[in-house]
Amino acid sequence: MLEVQHFPNWDDRAAKCEVLFISGSQEKKLTEILQRLEGAPVLTIGDTDTYARRGVMINFFIEGNKIRFKINLNQAKRAGLNISSRLLKLAVILEDTGD
Repeated sequence: MLEVQHFPNWDDRAAKCEVLFISGSQEKKLTEILQRLEGAPVLTIGDTDTYARRGVMINFFIEGNKIRFKINLNQAKRAGLNISSRLLKLAVILEDTGD
């Protein structure tokens, strides 16, 4: 079952999600959000330029007329998540550098 919830402000329920999309409107709070999720097995996804380098696991971007994605593999490993090798072949692999 899929359930979509909206958290306009931090809510501890967000740390219990399996997948958390972090919108561009939360860019100023990104460091705080990621710190609160530290060690939790939550797949984080975004679509803002610097998110993958800052610690979001999957970041979508447009290249030409295609939607592509970057994966921060180190962050996924820290959260205890394994990314399929088939998915990794399609992605741009990045290492986060922090803020």
